[in-house]
Amino acid sequence: MAPALAARLRARLAAHLDRCMLQEMVLETWFNTGGTLQFTHDVKRNLVPAFAPPNKAASQVNPLPKLLEACKLLNMDYDDARRLRSILSKQPAVGTESLTNHGITHIQPNEALQILSQRTDLSDASTPSSVMELF
Repeated sequence: MAPALAARLRARLAAHLDRCMLQEMVLETWFNTGGTLQFTHDVKRNLVPAFAPPNKAASQVNPLPKLLEACKLLNMDYDDARRLRSILSKQPAVGTESLTNHGITHIQPNEALQILSQRTDLSDASTPSSVMELF
């Protein structure tokens, strides 16, 4: 396969995988601390290098920006994550700016709110959409 064609194919596959995994896996899953660590490991150590061009190190490219940003949200400090979730739910306009300040530019505010709400350490047992319903 011609190098230019391979590069375009790799980029398109990465974009499709990035979008699909965010929608079908991340936005549908509750994450505890261990799950967050495993997901981050899988993305950073396995998926990103698989889609990095052969002549560049994985740290030089960002082929899966949505998944990497989801990892940032999932690994945020508890207090920062709680604060950001509160801002996103109460003041969406300010929340977009807060996301940008945290380096989150590819994930929509409503998706970021959903990801933060699906962290088990941030779950609220009094809400009907809580993780407690799963048990």
